[in-house]
Amino acid sequence: MVAKLDRWRHELNSLLATGGLDANRNILFLAKLLSGDRKRLERVAAEAVMEWWHLMPFYTFLTEPTVAYSDLAPLALECRDLFAASVPDYEKDEFDPFLAILCMKDTAVLQNMVVNPWLSVHLIDTLLHTDSEHANLETLAKIRELLLMEYGSGLIQNSCLWEVGANYLLHCGSEGKLRLENHIEAMYIEDEEMAEKLMRICVEQELNDSKACIVNTMTYRYLREEEWSAALSWALRGGRGPALDNTVNRIVTYAEKSGDIECIASLSLLDHLGDYVAELGSASLAFLHNYYRFHRSLCAGDVQSDASLLVSMITSPSVPRSFHKILFRYLQLILVDTPQVEIPPENIYELISFFRQYTIDIEENDDDDDLEKDSIRNLKVLLLTRLSDAEMAAPCVQ
Repeated sequence: MVAKLDRWRHELNSLLATGGLDANRNILFLAKLLSGDRKRLERVAAEAVMEWWHLMPFYTFLTEPTVAYSDLAPLALECRDLFAASVPDYEKDEFDPFLAILCMKDTAVLQNMVVNPWLSVHLIDTLLHTDSEHANLETLAKIRELLLMEYGSGLIQNSCLWEVGANYLLHCGSEGKLRLENHIEAMYIEDEEMAEKLMRICVEQELNDSKACIVNTMTYRYLREEEWSAALSWALRGGRGPALDNTVNRIVTYAEKSGDIECIASLSLLDHLGDYVAELGSASLAFLHNYYRFHRSLCAGDVQSDASLLVSMITSPSVPRSFHKILFRYLQLILVDTPQVEIPPENIYELISFFRQYTIDIEENDDDDDLEKDSIRNLKVLLLTRLSDAEMAAPCVQ
């Protein structure tokens, strides 16, 4: 690595010596800066950084990239002197905690502070909470906040200590909150309890993006595990959106393909959502709510109530088209297999009108699904037959 760096420096200095970079003033400035030109370094120190220790990593890279811990003190002094020379109002006589740390003679302690951020945090806390002249230094407070954020970030990545880390980050104002949000969106959520704790933090701190991320994570996890009630419960916490639409679609599709209709009838949480369904305005949720009621009536043997509910679902403009085929199959079963179930003539007219428009929409969309077209034609015939039978039976009743 050192050999590569030396070769790169040699090539850069050769380009500078031969004037190979003179054509572009900006490139020339950067090249001289990377070569360690003091004049350019002073300009950067004066205009680009706020503190001398902001310049320290770059200065170390330029002057002594392989420096040992024990040799950091002279480099730190050089860097601070360079910064002081370019910033007129800089007071070198002030206590400088960063310089004090880098000038420590005990290398083992210095290495410990770099490896263990908790030690740095507690040392800074000790300085801040003493009655010494350094306790009110603004620089010290900034350093403390920076170290707290690093410490909190380290803790939050530990599955056992993430709550402690979150509290540290929340203590660091808006920047800490932003960092917490980034961590939450990348975290592995171990279980329901952890998800609930994270949701509580997101709600209290108004971390809406993180809240949506948790909702999606838990929703899709339960969908993969075919835990339909839990998936729907989490999807509802995210309100109207793709997670809720996908959840409804997965539940209904699974029920139809597997023949496990009980998974719909078991969604008892929908019993308590009547007002919320109307308030949310989600077409998918409204369909699932009615579909659930339909299957509950079906399981109870109340096919007559099913028929009227089925008609309202088919003709509703808010029902997603992807669910129409499922509803059409149920309508055909009622028309063919349960002739004793009466469908009022006004409902039959409503269905015939719906299918007429549905056929037009299919043709306008160039939908070549012949099976669907045949199914609709058969339904029209069955409905017209029912209507004819009803009209013929009417005079007999009179």
